[in-house]
Amino acid sequence: MTQFGSFGNAGRNLLDGPGFAGWNVSMVKTIQPSEGLNTEFRLEVFNLLNRSNLDLPDSFLGSPTFGQVLSAGDPRRLQFGLKLLF
Repeated sequence: MTQFGSFGNAGRNLLDGPGFAGWNVSMVKTIQPSEGLNTEFRLEVFNLLNRSNLDLPDSFLGSPTFGQVLSAGDPRRLQFGLKLLF
């Protein structure tokens, strides 16, 4: 006997969701101001094309929103960095 709202003895990852696509890009510039000292400037872009990656649909059978996608992943993000290596 299975609980109400469960999928019985079905295997893991039975339900498929929308696909995921993301382009992550990084640009790095290294400068050596003096011997034994390096400076690294970094720009990282996550989800470069700003594609909407939808989250998985609601999989609880007793829910009024069963099968609906209710949220999305992160939008484009930029990250700057400065690293000093000595």
